[in-house]
Amino acid sequence: MKNQMTLLSLSFSLLLGACSNEPTLGDNLISQGESTRALGEQWNKGTSMIEDGEKMQKKGRKMVKDGEKLIRKGEKSVERGKELKAESEAAGKAAAEATTGA
Repeated sequence: MKNQMTLLSLSFSLLLGACSNEPTLGDNLISQGESTRALGEQWNKGTSMIEDGEKMQKKGRKMVKDGEKLIRKGEKSVERGKELKAESEAAGKAAAEATTGA
């Protein structure tokens, strides 16, 4: 009878212990899986952001290169325009002097 009481007491203690708030091995494995999944998702997001950023950088560099080319073309156009204007003014003065005899 004493053995039965000891066995019953031990069984009861084990049942109470199983109902405690401590996570089980299964709970720990699930938690680790969720953490690992979150890290994997974060890593994938980082990879995607890097790829997008590199594409933006490449596009930006091309835009800068194209912009610099437009600036050079614009500078040449301004320079040629000033030359044409100066030539016209000089020709106009020469023509005016020729007609007035000055």
